[in-house]
Amino acid sequence: MTLHEVVERLRAFMLTAGYSEARFAIESGVPQSTLHRALRSPKRLTKTHHKLCKFAGIEIDEMPPDARAQEVLWRAVRDVWDGTPEHAQAIARLLKAGAHVGAHRGTDRRIRKTPHART
Repeated sequence: MTLHEVVERLRAFMLTAGYSEARFAIESGVPQSTLHRALRSPKRLTKTHHKLCKFAGIEIDEMPPDARAQEVLWRAVRDVWDGTPEHAQAIARLLKAGAHVGAHRGTDRRIRKTPHART
């Protein structure tokens, strides 16, 4: 379940149960300002969302901390993948090679900053 879906289900619960933000905050044990942020401008799935969902009886799948980044990556892969197992393996190899290059990025920066030798 995406962050957006979690928030929509929490809002639907509030509407169905007749909860205002203030009442939902009091009964769930979440400060009202925290509840407001969790429902109005969430950046990621938080412990607050988990607590609210538990109170509301909403089951949520575990999401990685940065689901938005994961979604961006998945869309990029989906856009370039031709659907074959061979192409999936090729994309995986490219991603792994990119991760290896990223791990050595600091070294690359030092090399770039080193002045060129005079000839």
